[in-house]
Amino acid sequence: MMKKMLVIAALVATCIALPVAAAAPVSSTWYRTWGTARDESATAICGNGTSIYVVGSQGNTWSDTIRLVLVKWDFNGTRLYDTSWGTLDEDVFPAASAWCDASTVYTCGYVETEISGHYDDLFLVKWNATGELLWNRTWGTEMDDQAMASWSDGGDVVYVCVDVDTISGSRDDDMVLMKVDKDGNSIWNRTVNYSPADDHAAAAWGLGADVYTFGVTERSWYAHDYLLVKWNSSGDIVWNRTWDCGDANEDIASCMWGDSSAIYTCGRTTSGSQSIPTIVKWDHAGNVIWAKTYPSWRITSVTSIWGDDTGIYIAGSSYDEDRGYDIYVYKLDRDGGDAWQRSWGTPHPGVESASTILVSGDDLFTAGYTHTRVNYDDELLVVKWGTDGAAPQAPDYADAVTGLSIYLTVSNVAAVTAILIVRKRKKGIQPGKR
Repeated sequence: MMKKMLVIAALVATCIALPVAAAAPVSSTWYRTWGTARDESATAICGNGTSIYVVGSQGNTWSDTIRLVLVKWDFNGTRLYDTSWGTLDEDVFPAASAWCDASTVYTCGYVETEISGHYDDLFLVKWNATGELLWNRTWGTEMDDQAMASWSDGGDVVYVCVDVDTISGSRDDDMVLMKVDKDGNSIWNRTVNYSPADDHAAAAWGLGADVYTFGVTERSWYAHDYLLVKWNSSGDIVWNRTWDCGDANEDIASCMWGDSSAIYTCGRTTSGSQSIPTIVKWDHAGNVIWAKTYPSWRITSVTSIWGDDTGIYIAGSSYDEDRGYDIYVYKLDRDGGDAWQRSWGTPHPGVESASTILVSGDDLFTAGYTHTRVNYDDELLVVKWGTDGAAPQAPDYADAVTGLSIYLTVSNVAAVTAILIVRKRKKGIQPGKR
């Protein structure tokens, strides 16, 4: 999880009237926030053509335990329900991937625990469409086992892509693929260990009976290449392919999407002080069709990718000194050329971040979090766009996310004092070392 800075403001001898926020209207594009007194942030999104399911975390590591949350909206922006899962004394970190259809939702991630010498144990949770938890399963070794992604063929099985730390304190991770039946029973698990040290897992996707896992493999000391592996339904590796950006020091995998024509993998390539968004297009035989870097993009993170017949869409965040962090969405054509790019966020300094993206018909959804409330809690944020780049009016402090009639800063409210607290978050999409 990435580190974030929280500012806690205390109002001293000042009375401020806080009006009730008006209900958001139904329109073709919209944004919605959801939260409690705890911090909420989205990590994954999936949809079934009429509804979207947003998976995220609730809580923070410095004050309470972290739980998984599942929130369902219809395409008009009506929240249908929210529910959560977790334990009283263990932090639950959901993965940047979820899978759903008309009747079922699968969520995965890892539970941070040190019971019986364990560290992180992976989990898989199955829900029905009404938010009822059907079952949950955890698996683990004596080291870190983190579920990074899940994918189902829509039938009786679900596949889980796992990053396993095989030797405590060393750079020796393996990519593992698990196959689980619809009742949560493990059918098989298979391990990728091509390099002497790290083979990190990041994403999974499938087509028919074939499953693809995406991550990185270590080329040299702390230098990694992209690693794409194709499996059949029996757990046999059909092929594996690597790609690197030449003289780059590091290729960091983050996300994957595909269809019957191609597979797209996305991440960042670092060389020296530069960290550049990178997309590689593969055919289903494992050949690279094209690989492109985008140094001109103002994006600071690449978190998710999706596509349709007209192109592919990349979600992430950008930074500006005057505006803070905004959501950034790029559309590329199938040859990697620019179609359009948009940013979205409050005009005031704050954080609007996209962790995940979904395209359904003419609708595009991003989900992440916003950090603009006067008490500085994080709230889960969903934005519905058009695939043509149309977006709702971004919020202002005066009316939207907070419902406040004034904009508070330390400079214009003398009675506000700020205490700076460093918030520690655990590992993100690309796992780090303990």
